[in-house]
Amino acid sequence: MNETNSEDNLDRLDSLQGGDEERSVPSGYKQPPIYQSLASHSPSSPSSVPLQQGSNLLQPMNGMGRASLVLGIVGMVPFPISGFFCSLLAIIFGANGRKRVKKGIATNKAMATWGMWLGIVGMGLQIILSLSIAFGSGS
Repeated sequence: MNETNSEDNLDRLDSLQGGDEERSVPSGYKQPPIYQSLASHSPSSPSSVPLQQGSNLLQPMNGMGRASLVLGIVGMVPFPISGFFCSLLAIIFGANGRKRVKKGIATNKAMATWGMWLGIVGMGLQIILSLSIAFGSGS
């Protein structure tokens, strides 16, 4: 492909993507640092990330927050042993998910926070349930 065809292709790509005009972003939204650094590359610069390889970099790693929320919900079910461990893991995964959001490699702070708090409440419920079973009225 010669130089003029590649320039024409880039011009077509810019027109399909909306050209050089600034894209609207909701107020109060802050892009994580990894996305800001990738967005600063222009398609014509030689150091830009190829589309096939760069698409994997744009995926946020939200697994910790999602796992925290699921385990926090499961930990609310009153099973003394498994509920305790699910709540404990929800607290740990929620804290790690919030750290990932602060580093800019995840985007689900609310999910990680809810999972962590559900884990804390679930842990309290499991302790109360265990104590009531242990010191419950026997005949």
